Amino acid sequence: MPSYAEEDTRKVQTAVSGNAGSDAPVFLPMDADAFDTFVRRHPGRSFYCGTLLGGCGRRLIPKQYRDRKCHFAHVSAAADCRRADRDESSADHLYIGRALTEWLKRQGRRGVQPSYRPRGLQVREVVDVSYDMGARLARVQLARRSKREWEESDSGLRERHAGVDWFFGPDSLVANWHVDRHGYALRVQCRSAGATREVLIGTQFAQGPVEWVPLSRCTLTSAGVLTPGLVRTGSGIVARHAAPREVRREARPAPVPPAPVPAPEVPAPATGPESVPASAPAPAPAPAPVREPSPLVPLPGGALLTGARSTAAPRLHDAELRVPVRLALPAGAGPLDPALAYVPVDAALTRAEDGTWVVEVTSLRPVSPPPQRRRTTPVRVADDRRGAVDALLDVAEEARLEGDADSVLRAMAELERAALRPEESEQVRGFADWLQDRAADELYAAWERLSALAARLDTEGDDLHPDMLRSLLREAGRLAEEVGEELAAEELRCLEGWRRHEEQLTARLGLDTVLAHAATVWVALRRAARESRTTTWGELARRTGLPLDTLHPDDRLAVLVEADRATAAGSAPLSALVTAHGGGRPHPLYGPVLFHLDRPLPPPDALTAHWRMAVGELHRGR
Repeated sequence: MPSYAEEDTRKVQTAVSGNAGSDAPVFLPMDADAFDTFVRRHPGRSFYCGTLLGGCGRRLIPKQYRDRKCHFAHVSAAADCRRADRDESSADHLYIGRALTEWLKRQGRRGVQPSYRPRGLQVREVVDVSYDMGARLARVQLARRSKREWEESDSGLRERHAGVDWFFGPDSLVANWHVDRHGYALRVQCRSAGATREVLIGTQFAQGPVEWVPLSRCTLTSAGVLTPGLVRTGSGIVARHAAPREVRREARPAPVPPAPVPAPEVPAPATGPESVPASAPAPAPAPAPVREPSPLVPLPGGALLTGARSTAAPRLHDAELRVPVRLALPAGAGPLDPALAYVPVDAALTRAEDGTWVVEVTSLRPVSPPPQRRRTTPVRVADDRRGAVDALLDVAEEARLEGDADSVLRAMAELERAALRPEESEQVRGFADWLQDRAADELYAAWERLSALAARLDTEGDDLHPDMLRSLLREAGRLAEEVGEELAAEELRCLEGWRRHEEQLTARLGLDTVLAHAATVWVALRRAARESRTTTWGELARRTGLPLDTLHPDDRLAVLVEADRATAAGSAPLSALVTAHGGGRPHPLYGPVLFHLDRPLPPPDALTAHWRMAVGELHRGR
């Protein structure tokens, strides 16, 4: 048996399936209850620390825990694996690339080809999807880029392609400049949905929040990508709310046929084609069956069919449009073997005369049910009292030595049914004492971790990215629930304050608000320079009356960049006066501000000295 348990303790949540160079991502939720769903969705597959994830290419195995987070672990030693990103978002570039590829095919485009490592770029920086035999390109900008770098990339791409559609990731400040140039920008992000990641497309305008919709609600035109918030006019694509009324009325979004999505966590049994209850009315009946441009579409993950339940009827819908579907098995598919499970390999999406959508399964692939490893315990004590009791005691002792509390409890439950000798009862009491000591140790360890998390939030919380803040709050909440209200009273009060802070961070600024805040911050920083002092986000918020201390970090960065936009290239940026908590070191945004202003960026070990020189220059010259 491989010794990965001792050699790889890192919490890897994503992998690829099939082979090391695959672009087929898989996501393993940390919740133990979701592990079984993951296994059903990926029966008999091999997982790898994929090279397109920045990994080493070695085999991974999913590990299930009840008292710890579920995760992937390397089968062999992983000391030389240099994979830096391992959380739930670490494979989002693959989910985005595959989703765009399938979407473009459903739009009827030919020659669709994704690229995750374009020439001169690294994995997870951009995703390119070319189509129309390379004539057009969809580029997803994930890594941060300065305005100059983006403009150079845009010019170069348009020289090589007849059309370029830009999508910007969650951390891309370039989207603001795209809004400034075109009036809107397309954003892309992923969110966890059970045991997979769902791709959402957002429309960003100068005013108001980003409007997020599933990719299936977007349409490709010769002028570019249309979302429900955009409309095509004679002068190009514009915001729907800014278009003339007659244009908005003529360009009302049409219903989008449902795209195949992963099967639900618990497939519904049926004995033949069967309708699934819908939460919205079905589309109007069509005069004749209509087949999609790309009739053969894979069911991601596959709907698991078992011989005992001769078919399954997954709900195929997106978050906005829900229509009933039927699942039709291929001719001659039954009777199915009750001992096996089956996965639909291909499916055709058609529209019936009654207006319902039918997914016709063209072939089935039998797979063996995934083996469930479980420690076996003797359960028939009455048949052989002496042998059974001895076996149960041996099982409990072995489980105790391995730290397997669940198996110790199961063995003790069986032993309670037997009449034990005094020495056997004493041994069982020893197991009970071990369980009690283990529970106390685990409780204290959980409290220590909770206390450390609360201390970290108090010292670093203001400077954390919202995703990291949310992750820490989720972990702290789980620990607080484990510890209990009485022992964690002080930490719970701390968490409540940070949860309110996190809720305020969810509201994002439009470009017009960023510019208005930047003008106010510029005045406050000029005053701080004249008074030869530094400041913090909290102090800026108090002096300006703006909620600057609760802004999303990307919005804080945008405000500082715009505040320094007019600062001469040879002068120290005013944003250097904004310090980290405590005032003795640069704010974590100081380096990104220099980057987005196209300033020379010093190496990490020289950044603090560079910041001190900038602060000194501002104090002397302002």
